[in-house]
This record gives sequence, structure tokens and C-alpha cells, in this order.
Amino acid sequence: MREKGFAPIVPLVIFAVLLVGGGTTAAASNSAKPGDILYPVDLTVENLQETFTFSSQGKANLALNLATERVDETNDLLKEEDIDVANLQVALAGLSEQRAALADLIAQKAELKAQAKALEDSFELREEELEQAFKQAKAPLKALKKQIKAQIAQAEEAGDATRVAELRSQLAEIEAKVKVLEVQEEEAEKALEAEEEKLEAQLEAKEAEIEAKEEEIERLEEQAEELREKEEELREQAEEAKEEEREKLEEEAEEAKEEAEKAEEKARETAGED
Repeated sequence: MREKGFAPIVPLVIFAVLLVGGGTTAAASNSAKPGDILYPVDLTVENLQETFTFSSQGKANLALNLATERVDETNDLLKEEDIDVANLQVALAGLSEQRAALADLIAQKAELKAQAKALEDSFELREEELEQAFKQAKAPLKALKKQIKAQIAQAEEAGDATRVAELRSQLAEIEAKVKVLEVQEEEAEKALEAEEEKLEAQLEAKEAEIEAKEEEIERLEEQAEELREKEEELREQAEEAKEEEREKLEEEAEEAKEEAEKAEEKARETAGED
């Protein structure tokens, strides 16, 4: 009896064998194209990668990588002198599959943009909170600064130079603290802004990459479709030529038969005269 829990372990074992024990084979299969003996291994490794990729970002990157691989495979097939139509069909099916995966990513852009908008709103809220926090931190210092300035004025009126010097020292310390808070506030605002710009740039770059890959796949599909039409045209021409050759042979055979019958009839007539 098979033990429970064995089946789920099988993919893990295969995955480990392909990526560790069979690393050379897996690496070699990565450059395989439809029709190559290692191509099924390449597809198996890709399926395992998809199975064990869980994050949205990881799935998006994998979809782009696989689309690139399908493009390269189709390009390699199109460069061959004698194109195998069956292999080309396999490559085109892979292109279509990856194009669908990219289309799914494109569909997710609306969601990503909604997330980006929510993120932008979140950044604005954080900026407001940050501004409020620093404002609250500077408020008592500014109040104290105002109070010390008033005390300095009183000490100056009283002619207490020692007290004036002491108060001015305290005022300098408070102004230094306010300056530090202002610098920290500016740095925090810049950090928030940089983080927002970075996320926006990543989203735009990913969108552009997906769209470029879709255009490349569409171009290859059109090129492959032209080749398939040409292949079909050549096949029809070959069939027509074959049919014409068959008809010609039949006509020649019929003519030969008629000639033989005439010769036989003439031979009989000659024999009758004798």
C-alpha cells in the first residue's frame, strides 16, 4: 500500500533532481527548442518554476522570462533553412500561452495603478502626519525661545551681563535643536518622495517591459503566420505538381496501351493476310 503523503513529495524530489542532481541537463535543456530531445525537460523545469513561484512579483518576472524564451525559440526555428511546420506550431502555441500570461499581467495593471493611487494617498497622509509631528516637536522649543528672548531683554534692562550671557547660551542651544529638527524634517520628506518615485518608476518600467514583449510576440506570430501560409502554398503546389505528374503518367500509359493495342491488331491483320 502506498503511504499517505507520498504523492506531494514527488514533485519536490523531481524538482531537486532537476535543479541539483540534474543541473547540467536542466541547464542544457534551457537552450532547447521544439523538436530537440531536451525540450520536454525544459518545459518540465518551467512548470516546476511556476509551481514554486508564489509572489506576484516573482510570477510577473517568470512570465516575462518565459515569454523571452518562447520568442528566442521561435526566432531560432524561423532561422532554419528547412522549417519543420510541426515544431513551428509547438513554438507558436508556446508564444500564444505566454502572450496570454502577459495579457493577464496587463489586466493586473489597472489593479496595480489603483494600488499606486492608494499608495500616493498614503504618502500624502504620511507627509501630513510627518509635518504635524515635527510641528508639534518644534512648538515647545519655539515657545521657550520666545520666553528666553523676553528674559534676555529684561536682563539687559537690569544690566545683568552674566544673566544675559547665560540666557543667550540657552537660546543658542534651543535654536540648534530647532535647526536639527528642520534638517530631519527635510530629510524625511526627501526620503518619502524618493520612495514614491522609485515605486512609480518600477511600475512604469514593468508596464513598458510587458508591452514591448507583447509587441515582439505579435511580430513573431505574424512572421510565423506568413511562413505557415507560404508552407501551405508550397504544399499545395507540390500536390498540384504531383497530380499533374500522375495525370501525365496515366495519359502516357493510356497512349502506350493504345499503341500496343494498335500494334497487336496490326500484327493480327498481317498474320491473317499470310
